[in-house]
Amino acid sequence: MISGSTAALIRDDVLAAVGRSVPGPVAERVLADYLAAVATGFEWTEERRGYYAQHADVARAVLRALWRHLEVLAREGHLQWDAVWRLGDIALAAQDEIDASAAGHRRLLEQLLSEKESERRAAQRTARQVGWPMPETLCMVVLTGQPTELPAGALADLRREVPRVLVPDPDGQAWARCFQGPRAVVGPVVPSTEAVRSLEQALEVGQLVQAGFVAADDVVWCDEHLRALLLMRNRGLIRQLGDRTLAPLKTMEPKKRARSWETLLAWLRARGNLAEVAEILRLHPQTVRYRMKELHRLYGESLDDPGFRLDLELALRGLAALYAGQVARDGVPPLVNVLRARGLPDLADEYSGDRV
Repeated sequence: MISGSTAALIRDDVLAAVGRSVPGPVAERVLADYLAAVATGFEWTEERRGYYAQHADVARAVLRALWRHLEVLAREGHLQWDAVWRLGDIALAAQDEIDASAAGHRRLLEQLLSEKESERRAAQRTARQVGWPMPETLCMVVLTGQPTELPAGALADLRREVPRVLVPDPDGQAWARCFQGPRAVVGPVVPSTEAVRSLEQALEVGQLVQAGFVAADDVVWCDEHLRALLLMRNRGLIRQLGDRTLAPLKTMEPKKRARSWETLLAWLRARGNLAEVAEILRLHPQTVRYRMKELHRLYGESLDDPGFRLDLELALRGLAALYAGQVARDGVPPLVNVLRARGLPDLADEYSGDRV
């Protein structure tokens, strides 16, 4: 048995040794398991095997630090040598089990993410071998750094440049709270045979976050940014659509052109209700009527065409996202900057890259 004071000394020394290089809560659990095993043994339940497979690197770091301190404690009389040997045997046996479980989980994740159907079918067999219940649905999460904790049952590959985590049968959004610190981009929930689709979308939205087209929240849900994905997948088409739908404004001087853009944005949002447009833009209704009369003159019957209005809104939203935060382009301030400069942050946010 290890006395309470000795266990506390081991705990303090080992946790100080691993420091901030590993997640604290995980290191504490692994160390507590090792110390308790001296008296009770190390029973490999399905939950424990999965947990250690998730955190194999942490378990190895704790084991290395533990070994460095055991002999010192024994020589100083804080620990009996038989406890040292027993703890060493337990730790070595546990390490073999951890390595095997981690390798099996990595292989399973690779198979689930494979584009080969044969590999995805083989994942069923691998899941049974490692004791991982195959879920009906899953989602992939990509991270900007190392997480302190993982959702229950998750498979993770944290050694990649972009760490990734597979979450089985995700229910709601509460489980994502464990991703504290690094930003998490959560892919769509898909059948277990389509994990690669969830990963690809999470990676794509992650790139949009880095480029400033999507808000850099702590947790970014791909399902909330489908419009951004649709618009940003072909930015050349957005510019081409903008050239076509905004062509009637080309002859205007820059400031007037910017006012026309903001008026069109508000008009589309208000579905043509001029009183609401005036309220949105904080302008006199007569000013709005004058602006819209001029726009109708420039566009003719096009503004009455639902299809053209859709094209126009897609172009305005897409261009607002493309040029959000940039300097004036061709003498016309970006839409978002125009709206914010006029004291209309709500409208600016609606049409910015935060909500493409």
